[in-house]
Amino acid sequence: ASEALYGELRRSGVHVLTVYPGPIHTDMGAQAQRALGGGVATRLVVWGTAEGLARRVRRGIERRRRRVIYPAVYAITRHLPGLTHFLLARFGPDPAAAAS
Repeated sequence: ASEALYGELRRSGVHVLTVYPGPIHTDMGAQAQRALGGGVATRLVVWGTAEGLARRVRRGIERRRRRVIYPAVYAITRHLPGLTHFLLARFGPDPAAAAS
């Protein structure tokens, strides 16, 4: 929605920053990691911190950036969606197992 909003407002002077947060070390993130069973995918995950995300968002606002992707390693997925789908299908958790 924010990407569409950016397109609609880009000539109005209103700044829209889209934030794509990846895995962040929080209680909720730890619960998700436990629920997914610690498979290959969860061991390969690059985690960020809440403080790091906050710094990037503040910097994005100050520099009038269009997007913040954090941790930065996940920016590659924006350009290679097919690779992302392949990796999730191959190494991601079994959705049926995660739901139980």
